Amino acid sequence: AGRLITDIIGYAAKRRDGLLLLDGVNGLYDRFGFVSVHNWTQFTLQIDEILNGPTADMPIRQATVVDAADLQARYFHHFGAYTGSFLRTSALQRHHLRAGNPYSKVFIAYAADGRSRGHMKHHTLQHGSSSEVTADDPETAVALLHHHAAVARSHDPEADALHWLVPPHSELADWLADRYEVVIRTPVQPHGGWMARVGALDVLLDAILPTWQAYWLARNIAWHGRIELCIGEHRHILAICRGGLSLARASDATTLPRVMLPLGIFTQLCFGYRTLAWASAQPGVQLPRELLPVLDALFPRRPAWIAGSDFF
Repeated sequence: AGRLITDIIGYAAKRRDGLLLLDGVNGLYDRFGFVSVHNWTQFTLQIDEILNGPTADMPIRQATVVDAADLQARYFHHFGAYTGSFLRTSALQRHHLRAGNPYSKVFIAYAADGRSRGHMKHHTLQHGSSSEVTADDPETAVALLHHHAAVARSHDPEADALHWLVPPHSELADWLADRYEVVIRTPVQPHGGWMARVGALDVLLDAILPTWQAYWLARNIAWHGRIELCIGEHRHILAICRGGLSLARASDATTLPRVMLPLGIFTQLCFGYRTLAWASAQPGVQLPRELLPVLDALFPRRPAWIAGSDFF
């Protein structure tokens, strides 16, 4: 396993990939520079409470390859704004729906006019579990729950609960908690689960810069100037002015305010997995007090989310 991951890191370096992301077993990948960046959250609901609770008269059918474009659009609408969301291609979405897929089925809830209002994907070997759910309104969420409960009971009359992977700060999470008794479980693996590692830092920074600019403009902080960013062994100059942000390599010693972040801590801050307050107490970190409002704008504690259907 160690030789495989070493080869993967070398392959990514040749391709100049900015970031490596994986869903790994506990206690293996941290020695290769990977750090935890995301914990999934599972909502557990009792089937009897669902069947005896609110109902919704909404047709539901199994999706086919014809629905690929619609489901791809639903994925981006509901998950695309989260840090960690994947760039789901049309080919991958069609693969999820191919005829005879032995691992999962996708069901679509739709309104009277034929437009989809939500969907649910569940594993055929774990009929009570859904790895991807979307709902445009509470009624659709209730309809999908009833359908899923019926599916689970048809395969196992003793099935007692459904398990949905749901972003904990989403509207869907609120709708479920408003109507049912929900057990929310978020397992935390300090050195496992979704982990990431910086590849080509300059490539990653170029990709992050537009997001930083959006964060900065949204906060409207009255500060401008230049900062020396020391990330791992790499030094860059971040310039902030009224027109926006720009990055350049630092070639010589500077007298600019200096921010020092190890690569792993920088990665966790980018995912919103850790806070600046936590980072400031870690070895090798230097965060000038006068720059904390600036850094807080660039590294907000925003919830990340990776859909269960993207696990590999």
